[in-house]
Amino acid sequence: MAGDELTAAVPAFAGTPCENALLRLFATDAAPVEAHHPAWGGHVRQVSRSSLFRVPAEAGEAPLVAMLGLEGDGERAARAALAAQRREVEELRHTHARHARWLEALALLAATMQDEPEPGAAIAGGLDVIVRQTQALDAGLATHSAGRLVLGRSHRGMFGGTPVTVAAHPQLARTLRDGDAVWMDDTACAAFGVPQNLGACAVAVVVAAERLGVLVLVTDTSDPLDGEVRRLLRAVSAAMGFALLRDRLVAELRHAAGVV
Repeated sequence: MAGDELTAAVPAFAGTPCENALLRLFATDAAPVEAHHPAWGGHVRQVSRSSLFRVPAEAGEAPLVAMLGLEGDGERAARAALAAQRREVEELRHTHARHARWLEALALLAATMQDEPEPGAAIAGGLDVIVRQTQALDAGLATHSAGRLVLGRSHRGMFGGTPVTVAAHPQLARTLRDGDAVWMDDTACAAFGVPQNLGACAVAVVVAAERLGVLVLVTDTSDPLDGEVRRLLRAVSAAMGFALLRDRLVAELRHAAGVV
């Protein structure tokens, strides 16, 4: 009898809508259909769903019908959960790599500060380390003086040159007040001369409660400033602040000694 082989192999198929659909497809040119059937292959669930359709065959050959298993709600949920976990792992890898670069930058900054005794050299070397280690496109140290942030020229010359009035940019004023880091808005970026379509992060440079300026980093991405990143940024800006204070002290001592 037609269908005996199927029911012999999988007895649970006998009398099911899936068996009836298969027999109809073998015997006629019926349209494809979806049907539930007993699960096989070690699945935990008891019932599966498949798409049934007739496969074209050469004249005179026996008809051939295919069953294409369709995902159930459980499979879709598991696949979505797996995709979410993979995204989370990738984000963790990205965050770890970023933190590792910043930690290495701190170590190199410390070495640079010790090896560059001349005024200005330590800051220039520090900016070079920051750009290379953090994958920033450019960086600059704007000093705070008389309510303005003054940056002659950034490390790679991409921005700078015009003093920025702090009071005109509440975002920068809050950053200096709180000793924090922030992604600057378009207005603040334009004030510093940051090229359009690029982002810039401003990190307050504060040492011993003295607001010395801001470290400006230009990037083509805007990664979230989570707690760990903020701590690393503050550590980097503090290192630049000590270099700035050292340069200021050396200049004052040389001036007092009449050395040009």
